Amino acid sequence: MLQITKIIGRQTDAWSEVYVKNGLVILLIAPSQEIGSPILKEIVESNNLPSTLHHLPSDDITAIALLFKSGYVRGWVLGNVQLNIGRNGKTGILVAGKKGEAKSVNGPAKPGDTLLLTTTSLFAAVPDKEITAGLVNPTSESFSQIASFIGKYNKDLVASVFVHLPAQAGLPRSNQGLSGKKFNIKVVRVKLPKLPQASRRAFSNTIFLSSLFLKRLRRREIYISENHPKRSAFIMGISFLVMVTLVVVIGMQRSSQETALAKYQPLMIQIGSNLQASKDLVELNAARSQELARQVKNDLASLAADSPKNKNVLEFINQTESDLNDLLGEYRVTPSVLVDLSLVRDGFQTGEVALDGEKITVLDNQKRLLISFDFAGRNMKVLAGPDTIPQARLVAIDDGQVFVLDGQRVARIEQSSSQTTARSAIIPEGSWGRISHLAAFTGNLYLLDSAKNQIWRYSEASSERAGAGEAWLAKDTVIDLSNINSMAIDGYLWLLDKNGQISRLSRGNKVGFNVTGLEKAWITPVALFTAENLKNLYILDAEKKRVVVIDKSGVYHAQYLSDQLKEATNLVVSEENKKMLIFAGSKVYEIELK
Repeated sequence: MLQITKIIGRQTDAWSEVYVKNGLVILLIAPSQEIGSPILKEIVESNNLPSTLHHLPSDDITAIALLFKSGYVRGWVLGNVQLNIGRNGKTGILVAGKKGEAKSVNGPAKPGDTLLLTTTSLFAAVPDKEITAGLVNPTSESFSQIASFIGKYNKDLVASVFVHLPAQAGLPRSNQGLSGKKFNIKVVRVKLPKLPQASRRAFSNTIFLSSLFLKRLRRREIYISENHPKRSAFIMGISFLVMVTLVVVIGMQRSSQETALAKYQPLMIQIGSNLQASKDLVELNAARSQELARQVKNDLASLAADSPKNKNVLEFINQTESDLNDLLGEYRVTPSVLVDLSLVRDGFQTGEVALDGEKITVLDNQKRLLISFDFAGRNMKVLAGPDTIPQARLVAIDDGQVFVLDGQRVARIEQSSSQTTARSAIIPEGSWGRISHLAAFTGNLYLLDSAKNQIWRYSEASSERAGAGEAWLAKDTVIDLSNINSMAIDGYLWLLDKNGQISRLSRGNKVGFNVTGLEKAWITPVALFTAENLKNLYILDAEKKRVVVIDKSGVYHAQYLSDQLKEATNLVVSEENKKMLIFAGSKVYEIELK
């Protein structure tokens, strides 16, 4: 059960309200109750919370909302508000809004978390240490202290809500029990004769270096010969000179190593500090974590460019690079061949690809050949050929039913023990322009018409009687469909154009979406893939030989790099199986997800 603490300052020329029910927490600020109350009701009763929030009158309304569901929390901000978090004794900013702009964030919610929904005026009214105390130690005393500061502030309206997720019974708070093992350290002290400080240091170094030299000598018996005293003395003298020379050389090398370490130490400390901060912020603030990780990457490159010879520095560089790859999510991979489709039919080339659960359907646009198989590369079947779908160009699949755009119709592929037929599911009443993309979702078919700059939706396409087509785009939606490379549906409809721009649409309207945290932007990505059961979007950037992973709020998560991705044209992903399949020519490659 959520523990809610509301702290509202003096009502100035604005009105505020807090709504809490069924895991939904909303803080709304409006110029007056007459304006705010109907809007709050609209938000609460909405079936599509993100779309509703994104379409609020952003010049007049300030809002922040949290939705807790199945161990995850999704947050939306509009205007000058901020969402902060306290976790494991640390605090961070999850998302900060500004006037006229809507943003979103999502991630796992953990027992012991405290989230703060607030107007930015809170940070002018209350000292940072008091806000931190409320996030790290959410008690009535800390909240009372915050309220006392807010009560004295009369410049702007301060509205804040602390949402605390109590620790589960028997589960210790994360910031407890952190004391590590104690190590017993033995210090060996050597009592030196009373010499001047410089002489004592030199003597100490000589003893140390001599011990290193002696440890390296092989143990052997010494025979004393009385017959050659001069030769023995000569040999002993030479041995002594060799030993002294070695001691001097080793001492010089050690001094050189210490000098090199001292030279690089300030930069190494800075790198180590930023690296740890980046690790701490991975879950609290992914965007800031990525920013710090990129700073570490640049500093590490500067350190490596100086070609340090010190062993400790080189080990530090290698270890930091390993940690950095995990933080930046940069994985150099070698895809393995799952299946070669030319073995099914000679000369097969992948064109269009569709996925439904475990079933993958691939269309060769030139040979008009349709093949299906599963994520393990098994259960390979030829579904239809040129005699059944002679003008096939596009394919979609929904609830096990396969649809193909075949000329001026959409055909449903039906198989029996004796034959395969392509029954017409949709025949347009008028004429389409140029249908360049086809997708299916919950019984509806979506056809992107690049010539008429429209998306046609047909309901009940999976049934015997498909509904009449309707123009899906809202009349005031401005979007260019002539250069779209890829389309996917997961509840939202996602479009990727040839310039790398990603558009998100809901009910025919564009919903704000921006990619953040990606260091090197793509220029001409070739495909985008997502689905209702996936947490992320996967963008195939063949030019840069990579697949980029971003979450559905636009935050960069990872990228997979391989020379084999240069020839890729399409992809599908199963996060449940932790696999990504890449299509290039006749070959299907698999990559394990990290």
